[in-house]
Order: sequence, then C-alpha cells, then structure tokens
Amino acid sequence: MNPDRRDGPVAAATADLAAWLRDAIGAPVRIGPPTAIESGEPVVAAWPLELRSDQEARSTGQRLPMRLILRCLVCASGAVDEATRLLDRVLVAAAAAVERIAVLEPPSPETWLAFGVAPRPAVLFDIPLQIARVSPAVPMVTQPIQVETMALLAVTGRILGPGDIPLSDMRVEVASTGHSALTDSNGQFVLAGVPAGEPTRLRVRGRGRYMLAEIETPSTDPVVIHCNFEEA
Repeated sequence: MNPDRRDGPVAAATADLAAWLRDAIGAPVRIGPPTAIESGEPVVAAWPLELRSDQEARSTGQRLPMRLILRCLVCASGAVDEATRLLDRVLVAAAAAVERIAVLEPPSPETWLAFGVAPRPAVLFDIPLQIARVSPAVPMVTQPIQVETMALLAVTGRILGPGDIPLSDMRVEVASTGHSALTDSNGQFVLAGVPAGEPTRLRVRGRGRYMLAEIETPSTDPVVIHCNFEEA
C-alpha cells in the first residue's frame, strides 16, 4: 500500500486492491458494489465488505497500533461467459500472489440480498490494516518539581438538630478534600483529612436537606454543628 496516499486506510486499501487486479487480469476494475449480470462489456467490481479486529494481545507498556482485517468482495458482471473468464483470471492471480490473501468461501445470502442482486461466484480478499494510535505530546519538564505539603488532622464533632437532639446517619464532608464521615446514633463523627491551620468548610447532608458550616482548625474541643434538620 502506498503510504503517501491521502485517503483513509480503508479507501487506500480498496484502491490498492483494484489497481493490483487491473494489472493482474488486464481488464477494467471498478470500486463499487456488485451489479446485476447483464450483457455488455464485462467488468470486475471490488467493494469493501467488512472490518474485523486483528489485535494481538501484547503488553509493551505502549499504545499498540490498531490492527484490522479489511475484507473486500470481488466479483464480475457482464455476459455470463465473459464474467466467468474474468473471475478465472482473478483466481489465477490470487493463487500466484504471495502478498494477497484470498478467502474461498461464499458470501452469505443476506449479503447478496442487501446488494439487491442474484448470488454469483465471488472471491473475498482479506487485507491487513494497521493504524497508528496518536499519543498526546507530553511537554518536557525543564524546571525542578515543587512539592507542596499540607498538614491534615482529624476532627471530632456532633451534629445536633432542634432541641439539641443528636442526628444520626448525617454525612459530613470536607469541601476542599472530599473526605467524609457519617454520624452515629449519638450524632457524633470523626472526620479525617481536615486541613490544619485555616478555616474549613464542611458540607452536611441528610434527611433530604443540605447546609454548609465553617469551623476553625486546629481545635482540641469537639465541633458542635446545630442544624434545623428534624430527627426522623
């Protein structure tokens, strides 16, 4: 296959097969679906029929190219005797060509029905395709890597509803880190991953309600958050 073609891989492979057939059998070859067998100048048709995966299972740590098999249908039309002679030339050329993979199995009846023509002898050619996967360019690191650390601590607390009733099964979440915890039957929670040394915003969810609370850290005393959520 000519790598300088601007066509896509399927179009390029089909055109390459058609060019090889023209040279091998010395007769016109068109790229298109099969047509009805009629009188007139015989012609061979080549048509991409289906794509099949041919991916090898290898682990190299790199993105492997996409490996496919393109199956093309080749048949002849025209006067029956002339079309038969053309198909004979295709078979002889396929048998002599090492680089061509001819599959001698009849297309399914549904294939001919989809084309709207009567079934006829045909040759299937399998053409290996390989499509490189483009990996995004990663810019080169030219500066030293800077690592910023953040002190995290655990905060204990309680969630209280109206009348200072403990609220259980309430989710308390650190807005900046996503760390969360559920309150127990006494409304108590232990929340890890709270940034130290700065005010921290907490999300409190439960009973179909939602609220935000802000606490100061570090804090040696348990945090008490009052909500207007009713106990179920």
